[in-house]
Amino acid sequence: MDTAIVKKLKERQEYNAKGELVAVTRDLELHNLPGEEFDRVPDRTYGRPTQKIDLDANPLPPVVQIITPLTQMAQQGTRQ
Repeated sequence: MDTAIVKKLKERQEYNAKGELVAVTRDLELHNLPGEEFDRVPDRTYGRPTQKIDLDANPLPPVVQIITPLTQMAQQGTRQ
């Protein structure tokens, strides 16, 4: 059995006044080595998480109107 993932194992034994074993408590601590493959599980299960960003920006500048002789003639033609 591969035990490379086990970091620490503690065992405590409790005895009563007569010296009889009453309880055994075991604490098992594992290494935190999930690996790259494990990180892909949440990514593929529910899709990539979204992140909202609030931006405080200046409003867009006013629209710039370019007037050329051709556009000026077109504007005068629509006014008449």
